[in-house]
Amino acid sequence: MAFEITSAKGDERQQVEKLLDSVDGLVTTFSEEMGLLPIFEADKGYDSRELREKLLKRKIYPLISYRKIGKLEKDRFMGVKKALASRKSDSLAPKEV
Repeated sequence: MAFEITSAKGDERQQVEKLLDSVDGLVTTFSEEMGLLPIFEADKGYDSRELREKLLKRKIYPLISYRKIGKLEKDRFMGVKKALASRKSDSLAPKEV
C-alpha cells in the first residue's frame, strides 16, 4: 500500500504515477505470480481518460467513478440545449402571412 498527501486544491491525478512507480513490484507479483488483477480504486476526482489508459497499460484495472458531466459531455449538452432553445424561440416567433 502507498499513499501521498496533497492539498485540497491540488490535482491528485498528478500523484498517481509516483504512487504506481512505488508499488510496481507488487503489481508484478499480483498480476504475474499470483494471477490476480490489481485494482486502482478512486473517486470521481480521478476521472480522466488519460489516467484510465495509463493504468490499463500497467495492467491495473481502473475502478474510478465517472463524473456526472465531464467537460466534453457538458459542452455537447450545452450545444443541444442552445439548439432546443433556438427551435423553441423560432416556433414562438410571429409567422408572416
